[in-house]
Amino acid sequence: MHPSLTSFSFILFWINLSSLRTSAKTIELTVDNAVALTKALPINKNIAALSIEFCYAVEFLGDVGHPNLLSRQLLQNIEDKLGEPPVIRIGGNTQDRAEFCQSCSSTLYNTFPPNGTESSHTTFNNNLFRVMAENLSPKQKYIFGIDLGLNNVSIPIEQVQAAQRSPAKNLISAYELGNEPDNFGRDKRPNGWNQGIYAKQLVDWYEQIVDANSFDTLPGFQLFSLANEPGSWFTIDGLVALNVTQDIKKNNGTIKSLSDHAYPYSICDPGRAALVSLPGLMNHTSTSQYFSKWQSAIAISHKTVGTKFYMGETGSVSCHGREGVSNTLGAALWQLDYVLYGASIGMDKIFFHQGIPYFYSAWWPSTYNGATPTVWPTYYSFLFMADVVAGIQHTAIYQVTASESLTVYAIYAGTELKRLIVLNLEYWVTGSNSERNCSSIDFSNIFKGYVKIRRLAGSGSDATTNITWAGQSYTTGKANGTIHADYGKLNTQICASEALIIEAAS
Repeated sequence: MHPSLTSFSFILFWINLSSLRTSAKTIELTVDNAVALTKALPINKNIAALSIEFCYAVEFLGDVGHPNLLSRQLLQNIEDKLGEPPVIRIGGNTQDRAEFCQSCSSTLYNTFPPNGTESSHTTFNNNLFRVMAENLSPKQKYIFGIDLGLNNVSIPIEQVQAAQRSPAKNLISAYELGNEPDNFGRDKRPNGWNQGIYAKQLVDWYEQIVDANSFDTLPGFQLFSLANEPGSWFTIDGLVALNVTQDIKKNNGTIKSLSDHAYPYSICDPGRAALVSLPGLMNHTSTSQYFSKWQSAIAISHKTVGTKFYMGETGSVSCHGREGVSNTLGAALWQLDYVLYGASIGMDKIFFHQGIPYFYSAWWPSTYNGATPTVWPTYYSFLFMADVVAGIQHTAIYQVTASESLTVYAIYAGTELKRLIVLNLEYWVTGSNSERNCSSIDFSNIFKGYVKIRRLAGSGSDATTNITWAGQSYTTGKANGTIHADYGKLNTQICASEALIIEAAS
């Protein structure tokens, strides 16, 4: 609960928590402000973050003296709205196959297996830290993944020492030791592996990393980054119970966040691949049921450990996404619902994973193995989220109502309701013979006078091109078209697979 929401002297809007009444495709929106202000949770303005597969760091950021101009522009668009760019985690599976090599000539060099999309071994030199410091905004912050998988503590020690002596030092907000250790198999730990062994190794290695960098104060650590859902053989709850966080703190380690990973669908094996569908992904009830599994981890992070909870790597479909699902307007709407719902239950930051040619990426920054530079619909969800919280201090979020296909969130500044977010998650195929369902939204019980409405739109749930946010598209990185917002009275229309931000007109 945000301190500014703990008390208020009057009710700004009288609202009914039943939230929705639908009649002849007319939806009357209401909000019980008294209830909302007791349940609203703070939302980090930079909650929507990026995770870049380690082996693709140079693809996304560029090389020394040659920044990737598409990435830089796309990130600048978000910074222009928020005042800061999204945090970037450099990590993933290949952080556990990466070694620092001061004498190597390439900024980052990958060895790929035949037809592979993840390197089997990666080396990087000091220039990677120059790229991080020079190629993007000076406000750019990173979480930097260091190696646990190769089972040699000298590797992460050397990585951190190099980073701490680099121009990127003050841009790294945390180090993350290991990626998805609960998935370490015989290739990484042939002599056995379980949660207890991992816990001891984590504490021991972090202590050695701190001691080896006694010349400097480290920024802190992001812990765990587990792959499997809560209830598996490694859990945040179980690791905290084993005193991992307490022991790291005793050893002068600062814990910045606890991290878990989540992908609601997967194509990693035929059984799970058969279950993947865009209508299923877009279903809000499925999303809320799935992510409710993390409520215990969120509570333990906040209350027991006293730190942040990050969904440190996520996306629609694991094993790099599915074409026609992960790269669609429907996926962008799912991503919005995920961030807003996650914030409403206490998630502090959510990192959407990126790579080439990964179909859940927000963009592909360069030509690579036949993949051409592309801005995908999911990028628009980052712009939308930036506008959700832009210009608001002491921001909090409350989920007003939800059904399978319609969700509404209220955004507060202190005790003042500032914006309504309406997501129509109904699946509709571009060019379908059936009529696209549209409803009239009436919010006269909430706002008075005229309102400003911005719209995320496309031709259908399956659209991969011709997406617009507030009338503009970003296919080249820069905004194309004239920015558009509707200014009118207290009702509007929303159709299947659209999203709105509604606020009082200034």
